[in-house]
Amino acid sequence: MLLLQNDLDATVAVWNSHNIRPSQKQRIPYGRPAVMFAAPELHNCSDYLCDVSAVDIDCCNTECLFRSSKPCDPDIFDWCCLIMSAGGIRPPEDATEATSLYKKLREDLSLVN
Repeated sequence: MLLLQNDLDATVAVWNSHNIRPSQKQRIPYGRPAVMFAAPELHNCSDYLCDVSAVDIDCCNTECLFRSSKPCDPDIFDWCCLIMSAGGIRPPEDATEATSLYKKLREDLSLVN
């Protein structure tokens, strides 16, 4: 999960700091997304953020289904951890390693059945 989060964080950083060029359509704001969000008045826009009450947040929390700390079926997760531990395999650090690990785990799990 951390691997994916790192990629998402990097994408957010790039997107929020890039410069949106002016458009031929007059009413579309342009600039850097992070600045446009923080100071919409600089772009003749309004700030549409609104406060949310703690009661509303609590209501949403009770209505949401939160995943467990394991990213998949707990039994499959435990098997994968055992395979990685037995093989001395460390968690992947990039997408290529993650793909290779996925393929290896799929192959090894198919041997279990």
